[in-house]
Amino acid sequence: MKSAIANNYKIMTISAGKVIGKRYQILSDLGSGGFGKTFLAVDLYLPNNNRCVVKQLQPDSKDPFTLETARRLFQKEAEILQQLGSNPQIPQLFAYFEEDCQFYLVQEYIEGHELASELTYHDRQQIIRQQYNEQQTIALLQEILSILQFIHQYNVIHRDLNPHNLIRRHSDKKLVIIDFGAVKQITSQTIVNHQTGNQKRMTVSIGTPGYLPSEQANGNPRFSSDIYAVGIIGIRVLTGCLVEELKIDPKTGELDWHNLNNKINISSHLKNFFDTSVRYDYRQRYPSAVEALQVIQKIQGKPDNNLTIFNRTVAFVSNSLVKNTFNNRLKQFFIIAILIAVSFGGYTIFDRLKQQYTAKKLYLQANTLYDLKRYQEAYTFYEKVLKTQPNNSDALLGKADALQKLNRDQDALINYEKAIQIDSKKWQAWLGRARSQLKLGKEIEAKESLTKIVNNEPSNYLAWGELAQLYLKKEQYAEAIDPLNRVIRANQNDPTLRYQQGWAFYRLKQYKNAKEAYEDAINLKPDYNQAWYQKGNALIQLKKQEEALEAYNKAIEFNPEYTSAWYAKATTLKTLERYSEALQAYEKTVTIRSSFWQAWYDRGWTFHQLKQYNEAIIAFDRALKINPSNYLIWYNRGNSAYNSSNYKLAITSYQKTVYLQKNFFPAWLSLGNSLLNDRQYKEAITAFDRVLQDNPNNEQAQQGKTQAEKLSQTISPQETEVVE
Repeated sequence: MKSAIANNYKIMTISAGKVIGKRYQILSDLGSGGFGKTFLAVDLYLPNNNRCVVKQLQPDSKDPFTLETARRLFQKEAEILQQLGSNPQIPQLFAYFEEDCQFYLVQEYIEGHELASELTYHDRQQIIRQQYNEQQTIALLQEILSILQFIHQYNVIHRDLNPHNLIRRHSDKKLVIIDFGAVKQITSQTIVNHQTGNQKRMTVSIGTPGYLPSEQANGNPRFSSDIYAVGIIGIRVLTGCLVEELKIDPKTGELDWHNLNNKINISSHLKNFFDTSVRYDYRQRYPSAVEALQVIQKIQGKPDNNLTIFNRTVAFVSNSLVKNTFNNRLKQFFIIAILIAVSFGGYTIFDRLKQQYTAKKLYLQANTLYDLKRYQEAYTFYEKVLKTQPNNSDALLGKADALQKLNRDQDALINYEKAIQIDSKKWQAWLGRARSQLKLGKEIEAKESLTKIVNNEPSNYLAWGELAQLYLKKEQYAEAIDPLNRVIRANQNDPTLRYQQGWAFYRLKQYKNAKEAYEDAINLKPDYNQAWYQKGNALIQLKKQEEALEAYNKAIEFNPEYTSAWYAKATTLKTLERYSEALQAYEKTVTIRSSFWQAWYDRGWTFHQLKQYNEAIIAFDRALKINPSNYLIWYNRGNSAYNSSNYKLAITSYQKTVYLQKNFFPAWLSLGNSLLNDRQYKEAITAFDRVLQDNPNNEQAQQGKTQAEKLSQTISPQETEVVE
């Protein structure tokens, strides 16, 4: 029985519309990893078709013993998830079952967004790194640790805590921890050494680079491994730095994070919390979430001893400006400023502060107007800032951005240049400069601007993205590959980038790479009909027609009016000599786009193969109405007419062919044969002579000419008149 299971083992292909467990209908693919796939689905048994998440486990071996082990561990993990789901900040487990030797978990779908999207996002032409202040960071840590404390109480280690696995639920703004790696844990605990029959538990490294401590990387996770990840998340949100920027102190072997951002102010209590949380040795960390939560709760009530009065004052003024309000504390600040100014014999300092405040206020208003897409008004406010602060590079940049949106690219370029002269390291100005240069057709200069950015900031994926688009536009596909790869690494979930990568590979005739890139795009966006179509084209080049047909059918499924996909499907069926099916696809093609002469022509050719010559002629006539100067259509029209014994129509078609293409000897030969069958012997001889002129050894022409000469000598004048 076990061997039968092994022999029938096959990974089930799941696509949109498929029903799993006779209950859960798949809507789309949410992602995949080395151990399984995740899908968005609806529960058909519920009246409102509630959405849910279906996780498919794909065991990594066909061995029946492995399947049995996976089944046992899968059930155990599902039971744990069922217990954890009682916490409102952990997705509930709705079901778990086995179907066709595949294992499935069905969980609650959380409507929300990843914490990662709050920390790094694109705004206008910038990559924004969001920072939390100390109190916000402490509140975030407390919320995460509260959920983690619950998890640890069930002796469960999450093993993959990171900003992508923390969902901010839209309904109540609370965090929800997802992706407990249950499926990963099941597949990582397999049996080896079948020859001896000895069982061995194997654990693989699971987790996200940067959030993964050493003991977990070695396959020995602890509760404190989750604390390490929490510490990294806290450092990330407080400093605004990426995990890739974390360095190891070569002397101590510990993370050197204290100097990541000199602008932050952090209490010694929180600094100590992070130091303890991210220790290299797991025994020196907080043993579990219980202890870590107790420490963070104590820190929450302690004063910020490290902040000086000056830093407090600066923070206060900044907040006041953003809020655009004159409250009592702001009045007190200006009173103090006046007193300081008087003590120095005048109001110079006060006037300067007032001017700076006014400029800052105008700048923030300009930014707000820009974000509201009121670009003309934003431009006016940036101008007001520059009247008092002509060297304000931020205002110059904002003004240039507004001008660019107003399609005043030459003026925008001038302002980008001014901003660069003031601050040559302002990459946003270089990027804006490049975009205006591109719009003005200055592609060489734009390339230089973008190269300047990536040379100084190799991780600036906005600049790499513009370079990629520039190379694609210029059809420099080999040069586009590296920029595309860099942008993809920063935007793993963007299917369009994968599609563009596939197109570059396709044009470079690297069809296998192209197919894989299109498949990546489809995995991210299952209804990406253009990617399905291009995947089909790549498969055609790889001589995999049947697979190509499947891809074209998918493209049509998601876009029933996709003319190119219908035409490609028809042509593939024609190549496979499945002519009746090809005709149906050609019919659909010309129904959608009646001006598609190539489809009419191929439709006629297919009718000809089925010996339906009259229908072929009709199709060729439709093609000729659209493209009357195409000699091949005339030639094939003549062939169909000849095969239906309509020699006069054939003669007319071949004569038109040689008129358009004088040296096309197959048409001269067919014309000679048609004239011969129509008893126009002298004209037939002339046609055959035209063939023999360039091809003196052509046997068909020689035989045809000989026959025409004999018949022309035997026919009487009366017969000639009758024929005429």
